[in-house]
Amino acid sequence: MEGSFQSTSFGWEVQQLRQQISEWFSYQFQRTEDRTSLEAGDLPSIPDWFFQLMFWLLIGILAIRVGLWLVHWSPTGWRWIRQRWALAVPQVIATVEPRVSAATWLSRAQAYQQQGNFTEASRALYFAMIQRLHETQRLLHQPSRTDGEYRQAVQSFPGAPAYTTLINTHERLHFGDGAVSETDFARCQQAYREIDQTP
Repeated sequence: MEGSFQSTSFGWEVQQLRQQISEWFSYQFQRTEDRTSLEAGDLPSIPDWFFQLMFWLLIGILAIRVGLWLVHWSPTGWRWIRQRWALAVPQVIATVEPRVSAATWLSRAQAYQQQGNFTEASRALYFAMIQRLHETQRLLHQPSRTDGEYRQAVQSFPGAPAYTTLINTHERLHFGDGAVSETDFARCQQAYREIDQTP
């Protein structure tokens, strides 16, 4: 009996291909699984300094985050800190009324002098000096400039002691007893005359 046998068939070849692909995937997954399933002793050790570094890095990030939160949500807290700092570092900021000429300040000083209010008369002379510096463009007015900054800026000017007299008197009005005698006013008036006569 001689039979005819088919050596291959399409179905058989598809089955063989499926089995080979399945075995290949199984082999690949087995290799990956073997690499990832290390025993506990085979795990790489992480140095202690790395954990300390991560801890302090986390603390730093949290501190920065809290600081930013405070800046954003607590303007009253920052205002309080700025006010306390301003009290710790005493500086008088000269605030000159806008568009008031030095001549107007001088008129005010004379009016206060006639009323016997030498404190306000001295203050008006100070502002006349500040305005005169601005009008002559020797030192332009900046609302944020302090008495200390004015004192430092006028040191190189001719007649610097006269400027210093007015600046010191103004500073004393804010941080001292707040009263100016007739003699002190006369000294301020003389200082302003010297300033007015310098070129």
